[in-house]
Amino acid sequence: MLTISNRPGDLDFLTWISPGSEISPIGQVEEATRRIAEHIDATGSVLLHERLYGDLEWADRLLKSRAKVRKDVGFDDEVPPTFVQGRSCTSSPLAGVHAITARPAQLGQTEVIRCDGQVAGVLVQGRDARYLYLSDLVRLVPVGSQGDPGEETGAVFDVTRAILESKGWSFGDVCRTWFYLRDILDWYDEFNQVRNEKFENLGLFNNDANAMIPASTGILGANSRGSWCALDLLAVREASAGSIGIKRLANPYQNEAPEYGSAFSRGLALTMGRSSYVLVSGTASIDNAGVSIHLGDFERQANQTLETIEALLGQGGAVWGDVCQATAFIKRPEDVSVYQQLIRNRGLQDLPIVCTIADVCREELLFELDCTAIPSRKA
Repeated sequence: MLTISNRPGDLDFLTWISPGSEISPIGQVEEATRRIAEHIDATGSVLLHERLYGDLEWADRLLKSRAKVRKDVGFDDEVPPTFVQGRSCTSSPLAGVHAITARPAQLGQTEVIRCDGQVAGVLVQGRDARYLYLSDLVRLVPVGSQGDPGEETGAVFDVTRAILESKGWSFGDVCRTWFYLRDILDWYDEFNQVRNEKFENLGLFNNDANAMIPASTGILGANSRGSWCALDLLAVREASAGSIGIKRLANPYQNEAPEYGSAFSRGLALTMGRSSYVLVSGTASIDNAGVSIHLGDFERQANQTLETIEALLGQGGAVWGDVCQATAFIKRPEDVSVYQQLIRNRGLQDLPIVCTIADVCREELLFELDCTAIPSRKA
């Protein structure tokens, strides 16, 4: 099933949720790809990014099927999708697909960004803003910087910075990052240290709880290349429609991540032109001192997480019904049925949430959720 946000503004968020074994994974990817291509054709949009969550052993087959469908319908695969480990919460090898499209203000106001001959992302001039999306950036890291988790992560940041600066952009324009880390529990502290140091050097993070740093997800997600740190990011700049309002979100349930030494915002609210977006970071059962709570109790951790996200959404003028894309990460497969019941109890079963089995950044955390919302009213 594909859901499409279809709200005012330049961006649309599309999510394919696996129906399980009712359709083969190849059939699912083919159908999702056709539907996304139809949306792009009907709206005159450009594909900013596409991310597939599934079993790595299926990656090549699924990506080849996707590429064939796009070729058949007349679309070149200019921006490569990101495929990350994301075991389905059903019996399907594919958990789901997230895509983001943007409508250029005029024909031709799109630029494919390249690095050393490889496609790195795309830049789109919309009516409300300019959007720069970079995809699966670890692909572009020099071979000599691969192998060691910390060194590779640092190299990912360096490559990203170079690409941004080549277009006259900077990390200060980045509003959302997604980090997918192989064997996350073995080296998350090292990852966090490297990210902190890079952001400090960029002037974005100096243990200041009020610093404007990106909303972020950092989760388990291996890739078929064996890389340690895959990164996708979205950067935004103002267009002729006027300036962009950026508000850092806070809530009564958690302190700010920089207060305990982690360089990300709990969430950001962006207001521009005809639209606004609420970007909620990966959120788990952590209290206002940065301590994991409800240890060993999935139901209480999940409820705590949902209440925290509801508060963050409210800070941005959104409610659950405004959520247009989300990902749930469940550590233990046996907790999936509990999660599904909790979602039904809260009336959230129809939201576009891709559900995967994945470790969160701390061994004791059993659940994490991130989401994007388009508020029906501005904050």
